[in-house]
This record gives sequence, structure tokens and C-alpha cells, in this order.
Amino acid sequence: MDGLAESQKKIEAALLHGRIMTTAEMNKVGGTVDARKIISRLRNDKGLPIGDEWIVRLDENGKFIGRYKRYFYIKDGEKPSFREVFWNQ
Repeated sequence: MDGLAESQKKIEAALLHGRIMTTAEMNKVGGTVDARKIISRLRNDKGLPIGDEWIVRLDENGKFIGRYKRYFYIKDGEKPSFREVFWNQ
């Protein structure tokens, strides 16, 4: 049996429910440290349309603080709207 199967099911369910998550959030949801591997498996093995976007954080002066990537399920060719994300969190 695949050791990531249960974690993959939890992460897949959260994405299909409309959650937009970072890999850190996925690791918490799935109880794993392999979120990026699971995203790859969901995209390549299961063919799920999972999109991603980079978020850049700036301070109040516009200076770069950092960046992180968020992942989401693409439904009907679009990422979830704010309303869907707000109500599904």
C-alpha cells in the first residue's frame, strides 16, 4: 500500500472543495511533508487540473519580503472566486 494514499485523499478533497492552499497548509491538512509530491501525482497520475500562482509579499515601503506559491483546483477553466474561497475555508 502506498504510504501517501491517505494524505493524498485529504489534500485532494480539500482542493476539490475549493480551498486555495500553500504547501505548508497542505502538509497540515494531509499530515505529511510531501505536499509537492502529492500535487505532482494529482496533476500527472490523476489528471486533475490544479493551478498555482506566486504571491509576492511587500512591506509598507514596497520592499520585497518574500514569495510563496498557492495551489488550487481549476473548476470550469477558472480558479475559485473570492466568495468560493471565503465560504469554503
